[in-house]
Amino acid sequence: MKRRKRAGPAVAMGLGLGALALLVASSPGPRVESAWIEAFEGDAGQYAIVPGDAGAPGLVQPFRALHEGDRIVVKGPGGAITIRLSDDRVLGITVADSPFLVPARAQAPGIVSNLMAWVEDAVTRAVRQDGSTVSLTSRGEGEFPLSVPLLEHERVRVTPHESLELAWLGGRPPYAVVLRAEAGPVAQAGEIEAARTRLRGTRAPGVYRLEVRDAEGSVQACELEVVSDDGLPRAPAHLVSESEAEPDAFRQVLHAVWLAGQGEGEWSLEAYQRLSALAPATPQAGAVALALETGDLPPKGPVPGP
Repeated sequence: MKRRKRAGPAVAMGLGLGALALLVASSPGPRVESAWIEAFEGDAGQYAIVPGDAGAPGLVQPFRALHEGDRIVVKGPGGAITIRLSDDRVLGITVADSPFLVPARAQAPGIVSNLMAWVEDAVTRAVRQDGSTVSLTSRGEGEFPLSVPLLEHERVRVTPHESLELAWLGGRPPYAVVLRAEAGPVAQAGEIEAARTRLRGTRAPGVYRLEVRDAEGSVQACELEVVSDDGLPRAPAHLVSESEAEPDAFRQVLHAVWLAGQGEGEWSLEAYQRLSALAPATPQAGAVALALETGDLPPKGPVPGP
């Protein structure tokens, strides 16, 4: 049974753009999501989604949003597709139920529904509007001034890490990255040609200076506060309870998105570390990491409890 892990070559942070392009092809309009595809048996060609707004039939993909009035068509006797409704009920649909009419949303969007919608938007932004893939290898090096959206917040906070993943935009290579304490450099890397690096981190709480410098001497820096794990915001109970049925990796993606939206972006670098670890095996994590790299954050307070 196919679930929310999509195959495809890893491209920059493990983001399988080929798979993501399939995910967002024929993407729905602004209608409110009523359900999501959890899994399906066999080949996607055994199924069709007929939009309720008379749009063109869409591809069947794990994590695809469904809307009121959409019809799910199961074409053969061996087919079975699993969907999750907005009230968290899980339905199995077979040829005997086909065509299945997607019902209206049963309740106001909960925290998981809102987070899923933001992840879906992040995935959509990872491909061009016309469906062709975006090149993640071209990050504006030499074309635009150096900028590091991950560091451009009033406060930047992380928990202790053995290493720090960091990415930036523009500037001219080679780049250098330095993590400084009051006594001097803690970690540094130079002659970096790509607009990203993995820097040795620190497990010692305290205040540091993290800076990125390009070949022309432009510097982007921030005060980085390393706090103990106890200082990390705790996920609200309703996020934990609503996401219990999700695969573990996807629960972690949802938690990272929630974390990135806390405060004024002060935890986005911490969220980015978590997504970086998940990205090679979880394309949604790569899409969200890319959004954070380019300065796109979940809106402040986007996910109130029900």
